Amino acid sequence: MCVRFACLLVVLSVISGCAVNPATNKRQFVLTSEAREAELGREAAAQVRESMGTIESGPVADYVSRVGQAVAAKAPAGQFTYQFRVVEMSEPNAFAVPGGYVFISRGLLALTNTEGELAGILGHEIGHVAARHGTNQASVQAPLRVVTGLSAAVTGIVSSSLGDSVSALGGAATDALFASYSRDQEREADELAQRFMSESAYDPVALSSALDSLHRHAVEAGQDDGPSFFSSHPSTRERIDRTRARARGLAGSRKASTQDRSAHVSRLDGLRLGPDPAHGVFVENEFLQPAMDFRFQFPTNWETVNGRDFVGATAESSLLVITLAEGDDPMMVGREIERRDGVDLKLRPIRIGGRPAARGEAQARTEDGAAILDVAWIEHDGQMYQVIGVSPAGSRDDRNSISRSMDSFRPLSARDRDRIRVERMRIVRARSNETMAQVKARTASTWEVRDLEVLNGIPSGRRFSAREKVKIVRLERY
Repeated sequence: MCVRFACLLVVLSVISGCAVNPATNKRQFVLTSEAREAELGREAAAQVRESMGTIESGPVADYVSRVGQAVAAKAPAGQFTYQFRVVEMSEPNAFAVPGGYVFISRGLLALTNTEGELAGILGHEIGHVAARHGTNQASVQAPLRVVTGLSAAVTGIVSSSLGDSVSALGGAATDALFASYSRDQEREADELAQRFMSESAYDPVALSSALDSLHRHAVEAGQDDGPSFFSSHPSTRERIDRTRARARGLAGSRKASTQDRSAHVSRLDGLRLGPDPAHGVFVENEFLQPAMDFRFQFPTNWETVNGRDFVGATAESSLLVITLAEGDDPMMVGREIERRDGVDLKLRPIRIGGRPAARGEAQARTEDGAAILDVAWIEHDGQMYQVIGVSPAGSRDDRNSISRSMDSFRPLSARDRDRIRVERMRIVRARSNETMAQVKARTASTWEVRDLEVLNGIPSGRRFSAREKVKIVRLERY
């Protein structure tokens, strides 16, 4: 069960009055002290790590931290202690929380092609923190939308215990909405990033090329300036033009590594792009969980989601969710729910996938009207799995689909495990005059040619020189 980002709204209540911000040299009405801001940031960062997961150690984590610290060294001294983490997130994104905590996703890291581009992305977030943009808005800035696909409609379910579980999942399924930075704040963060880059000997034009790659990625994904780190009030194209023009006026030395694409991309070899199979993976609508050793077939054509504490699927007003429960006897767990909530689930002991289980059902009511609640508890390998299905009272097809899915739970076979794949970025050497289409065909890369060109930051149709390093993507055995 993989990580999804839950809503992190921080209410700041300590008013400190007006002060001159040392990063912007502007008078600023601040809502909280820097010490309180750092405390709130620590709390929010802990929630990010818990809800999304972060890469805390290893070569990639060390590299990102080193580059971030080099840029942060040019931010106002003593203002905040900056920390940098790679987030376990496939979508290209980056965000910061007050107090100096900066996060970049695996997906965005993969799109960078020079150390300078990485410095520009981190510098942009450092700029937001240094200018205290998030604090002024009384919210933690994380410009992304996490849509799980599960309906939040089930609120009045007959069992309060089961209803709380489903409602919690519905809450996790809603958009993680955060106050967006304003047009001027985005521009100010770009300006600060380029200033910090120049002073730390990175070429400030690298922020422009990073913006360009993100813009191309969004267009290829059909999002234009869709939900991502770079979506904001000023269009990405405007920001590219502004940052490129500003870079021409910034003087200073340039680190050789900024232009050394080869060294940068080599550091990213093996970077996982897709979800971590240890948290379970979907093969179409079949969920395979190697760490917990189970397989579950969700209904065909239902929209699936893999959350940190649940896995589920939805179709219009119907949903099916698996969570963990306390206990070691399925019937006892169900009877405790009946006793606690005063509800008759018509429990019966059965076996599912060769494991002890219990099944029950009851009439329920949701915001969409009368519904049927189907529930099962399955004991497997020392864990109690709770399976909750909700379908409209008149939807026989959906209820039958839920029943079949509940019966599909079983341990993984050797064949199941052999089907689990992980998506990784690999670095290969091009041959003289090769196109991306030729590299893709020769290396069996799974991404489309245009996506690979965006990944490598090159124009369409460009030919490579001999032994030039190229980023490709492969599905590998887990």
